[in-house]
Amino acid sequence: MEKFSANLEKFLGKKYSGYRGQNAVSKLLKEKRGYVPRAFFRKGIGHIDLVWGNNNAGLAHIIKRRSQEKIDIQEFLSDISDVIESGTVSKGRLRRLEILHKGKLAVIASEAYGNKLIFLLTAFKTRKKS
Repeated sequence: MEKFSANLEKFLGKKYSGYRGQNAVSKLLKEKRGYVPRAFFRKGIGHIDLVWGNNNAGLAHIIKRRSQEKIDIQEFLSDISDVIESGTVSKGRLRRLEILHKGKLAVIASEAYGNKLIFLLTAFKTRKKS
């Protein structure tokens, strides 16, 4: 197991194992903290972690930003697993991957606080459909 920096350990928080897809999303929505390793799987990317995060990254960030846009959070997050697992993947900026599906874009980061960590950074609605 890779040794994470103290900043990353604080960012991740408590680990919740054994949850996948939408069940992982539901778990973190309930706990409002921590992370689920290997929450999603995407061919070509591999396992993707789901983190509660903070105001700048992760589920907490998504909720904060989409709430500011008056988007129904439950509806928005109800198919985020489908977006990640079925969408069209393209390269984004800063070594990130973007996954577009049904008007939603999920952004996958490959590092946090100088450590390798493949996780859902953010997600938002877009005008493009895939």
